[in-house]
Amino acid sequence: MTLPIAKTIEVLDKAAVEILIPPVGALLDGWTNFNRMTGGLRPSEFSIFCGPTGAGKSLWLANLTAKLIEQDQKVFVAPIEIGEVDFTKMVLSVLGGCDFISGEPATEESKKRLHWTLKTYHEKIVNNLVVTTYSSRVDIDEFIDLMKFVNDTHQANIMIVDNLNFMLKPTRGGDQTIEMDETVHKFVQSVKVTPMHIFLVMHPRKTIDGKIVSEFDIKGSSTAVQEATNILLMNRISKEEQEAKTLTPYDREFVFKKLRKRGKYVNHPFYMRNEDGKGRYTEIEATRSDHVAGNAGTLASKWGKRMANNRSGSQQKG
Repeated sequence: MTLPIAKTIEVLDKAAVEILIPPVGALLDGWTNFNRMTGGLRPSEFSIFCGPTGAGKSLWLANLTAKLIEQDQKVFVAPIEIGEVDFTKMVLSVLGGCDFISGEPATEESKKRLHWTLKTYHEKIVNNLVVTTYSSRVDIDEFIDLMKFVNDTHQANIMIVDNLNFMLKPTRGGDQTIEMDETVHKFVQSVKVTPMHIFLVMHPRKTIDGKIVSEFDIKGSSTAVQEATNILLMNRISKEEQEAKTLTPYDREFVFKKLRKRGKYVNHPFYMRNEDGKGRYTEIEATRSDHVAGNAGTLASKWGKRMANNRSGSQQKG
């Protein structure tokens, strides 16, 4: 009988090698804060991405995809919620710096821009993007088999899934929580044997003010939070925060609530701007105005109190 006990000397050797030669993650050009906090998108990690409805999650994921494509990193995307065609239009919008997703009749200028985008990026898109055609609920076991196939045949080491709800069977009450736990666990187990980084979108719970401030605002049980390697939240910027930090309606706040390997960056917000509303997100620095410092303190106190209440409620349920 083989017991699950490691040979300490072998584990020590492997640990030393990883310290000297850390696993390499996909770094994203221009996303300095994201890279510094995550160390890049490393294989065999599971990240959760959550934000309010309408905050622009799909567009940001299109930015993430476009960055990878530009850098010749192969990426596997399952844009089940919006579909493969609309998602690809978003990617083209990001790459071309032009709004191709509004549905408005094409102008001569947008036609020229589309022609330039296709001419410039056609080869990179074809060689580096693998996208599913799912449009409704997906069996999780079937999907994981597809993930392994894409990793093996296309050498895609990063997978983006939008979103978890489409992986769940229709159930009620506590059964839905169990279904979600099992699905998340299968994703986590799959990355342990398949060298991919899974970036999974999960929906938030309903909040009074619409802002997602805690990992406990993610819909479902605590299993996903416990098993995830990283948890990233995205939020719109309120008018008060725009004034306090000299931001604009085109800006979004991002904050990691969990970073298993770089925990010192947890709760350190960074900001990105959708330049002119045309699709491409760039990192920006928020500058706090002295005359609103008191107001900012009130906001910080408000969100901190909410987080404490969320934690308390979660512990009571557990």
